[in-house]
Amino acid sequence: MSQEALLQRVDPTDLSTVQDWVDAATPALRNRLVKRCGADVPVHVDSAEDRRLDEVLGRVGVTACSFHVEPSNLRGLVLLEAGLVRAVVGRFLGDANEVPEPERPLTRLDLRFATHLSLDVLRSLNDAIPLLPKPSLLPHPMSTNPRTVQQLPMTRHVIEVQCTLGSGDAPLGCVWVVLPPQGAGVLWPRRGPVTNARQHPAAGLGRVLPLPVTVVAELARKKVSLTNVRQLAVGDMLDLGVVGDVALRVGDRRMFVGEPGEVDNVRCVRVKGRTS
Repeated sequence: MSQEALLQRVDPTDLSTVQDWVDAATPALRNRLVKRCGADVPVHVDSAEDRRLDEVLGRVGVTACSFHVEPSNLRGLVLLEAGLVRAVVGRFLGDANEVPEPERPLTRLDLRFATHLSLDVLRSLNDAIPLLPKPSLLPHPMSTNPRTVQQLPMTRHVIEVQCTLGSGDAPLGCVWVVLPPQGAGVLWPRRGPVTNARQHPAAGLGRVLPLPVTVVAELARKKVSLTNVRQLAVGDMLDLGVVGDVALRVGDRRMFVGEPGEVDNVRCVRVKGRTS
């Protein structure tokens, strides 16, 4: 591969392709997390992003598991937030406390759980690959410092997808799946014009659709200094300006624009259009 190819930025099509793949892996990951946490754990998949590899490796407070794909020898990374690892260990040991555990170094037990969590992610991703014969995602040893992992993706720009585990108001932590740009076509076929939905790879996403998602109607956003937030008391008012459109969000993604209203004494939002 030429040096110019190694340094190229990520094509937007590759971003959506990898995001589709991670979305398709979500049901299997949720099933595996039940065994770790003893209960269903929501998984919210954010938009795939074009990131510099050095920025990804500079993230602190994470564990890293590199992997390679056979037979292509494609290389990637799974990063786990240290707080997520501690939370899952607590859930496994029967601690259902929603308050995040204080920061502390990861123990040997934590790292064993981090290894199992990384395997859960990789196996779920592997199950979601629609290609036949199916490639294999093979993990390497876990590291507490991303910069020390072996078998890194051979590129400066990578595709990164962040997954938030847990409910929106009390998340357990984040997982990041990192792939080189060429990983999109190797592991999940790019979507093109659909002539036969039954034969199209994206049709496999139908198994994801029954999952419940949270839709948030956001009337307005306002920036307030931390000092003012700490001084808020019962009866204080926040000026949100003139009532306008409502943003409808699924996870962290703004998907629709609507207008607020009331029908039969029930608050509602009428969808005016799609934003993404």
